[in-house]
Amino acid sequence: MFATSISISTPVRNDAHLLTQLPTRHPIALTALTHPLVLPHTGAEPGEFKSSMLSLLRQLLPEWTHVQDVSIEPITGGITNELTLATPTSNPPGSAHPDENKSNKSPSPVVVRVFGNGTDAFLDRGAENRAVRALNAHGFGATCLGVFANGRVEEALVNLRSMTPEEMPTPGGAAAVAGAMRRLHGLVDVASLEEGRTTRVIDKIAAAYKSTYRVLRDWHRWANEWDFDPAVAKARGTTVEAMRKTRDALVGVSSGISLDELETQVETCRERLGVSSPYVLLHNDALPGNFMVNKDWRADSGESPREMRTIDFEYMCVGPRGFDLANHFIEHAGFECDWSLLPDAKTRARFYAAYSLAGDSDVDIDSLEMEVRLMTPVSHLWWGLWAVMQATRSTIDFDYMGYAAKRLQKFHETAIELNQSFGDSG
Repeated sequence: MFATSISISTPVRNDAHLLTQLPTRHPIALTALTHPLVLPHTGAEPGEFKSSMLSLLRQLLPEWTHVQDVSIEPITGGITNELTLATPTSNPPGSAHPDENKSNKSPSPVVVRVFGNGTDAFLDRGAENRAVRALNAHGFGATCLGVFANGRVEEALVNLRSMTPEEMPTPGGAAAVAGAMRRLHGLVDVASLEEGRTTRVIDKIAAAYKSTYRVLRDWHRWANEWDFDPAVAKARGTTVEAMRKTRDALVGVSSGISLDELETQVETCRERLGVSSPYVLLHNDALPGNFMVNKDWRADSGESPREMRTIDFEYMCVGPRGFDLANHFIEHAGFECDWSLLPDAKTRARFYAAYSLAGDSDVDIDSLEMEVRLMTPVSHLWWGLWAVMQATRSTIDFDYMGYAAKRLQKFHETAIELNQSFGDSG
C-alpha cells in the first residue's frame, strides 16, 4: 500500500520568532494594538458577548471610543473560528462627544474573529497575527486592525462577498483563484530560506513556519494522544468513552500510518516521474469562502471578478506547491465530501493554464497535474487528522468525526490508487 509519508526536499529552516517590523502598504496594520482582553464565545450568556465586544472595540480602536452601541451579526460557514460582523449604531441625539475636532460620523463596521476553542493547541496564533500583517502589505487578507488575547479585529470587506462553491470551477472563477494562488506562491524566495538569506519580511515570516510534513507529524501524534473534553462530549449528546472509541476505530488514525514511509514513497514517485513541486508559501485552506469577490460579479459572464481578496491564512505553511493545488480541488466537494463535485480534467487544465499565465514564467501544465495527483492523498490525511483534533475540543456545531472518517477513508483509497499507478514505475 502507498504508505503515509513523503520526503520532498525540505528547506532548512528554524522556528525563530517572527519580525514585527512590516512593510507599509497598510499603515493601520503596523499600529495594530494588542489587548489582553479575552472575548467570550458566542455561546456565552445573552448580552455578555455583545457587551464584551463593545468594550473591546472601544479600547482597541480609537475611532470606536465613543460608540454607544453595536449591532452584531454572526458570519456563518467557518468551522475553525467564530466570526462576527460588528456595526456601530448611531449615537442618540445629543450624545456626540463635545470635542469639535471629532467627527460625528460612525466608524466603519469590523469583523471580530474569535479563535476556536482549543485551536491554539495546534495553530500558532502569534505567528498567524504577524503573518497576516505582512500579507496585508502584499494585498492579501482582510486588514488587521487589532489583536486581543483570543482573536483579531479585521476590516469588514463590505463591498465584497464570498465566492460560492458553484462559482469556483467556472472559467472566470477558476482563473481568478488560480491567479491569486500563483501570486501567493511567488511571495517567498525559498532559495533564500535554504541558504539562510532571509532579507525580506515575508521570507522571514515563512522561515518561522513548519513545513507540511512537520505539521502532519505533529497532527498525527496529537490526533492519537489528545483526549476528548467532557463538556464537548456532553454538548454533542455522547460520552468521552464513545468518542474515544469512534476515534480509535477510524482507519489509519491509531495504526497503519507511517508518515516517514509516505514521504519516502511520494518522493520516490516524484523523482521517477521527473516531477518538480517547488516549496512555496501555502494557503492550505483554499475553499470558496476564503476568496472574496466584488458583489456584482456574475460567474456566468465568463469574466473573472473585477476584485478578489484571499483571506484566512491560519493554516499557512511552507510546502510543495502541489499540496495547495490538491487541497483547492478537493474543496470543490464541500464539507459534505460529495466527491462527484471534484473538478474534471478539463476544469483542472483550465485552472493550470491560468495559474501558469499569472506568473513571471510559464509552468509546465503536465507537471502541475502530476504534482496534484501525488499530493492528493496527503491532503486527505491532513484534513482527516485535523478533524480528529477538532473533535476533541471544538464547541462549533459540526460533525468533525464524521468528516474525519470520510477524509481518512479517501486518503487510503487515493493512496492505493497512486501506488497502483506509479508505485512500481521505473
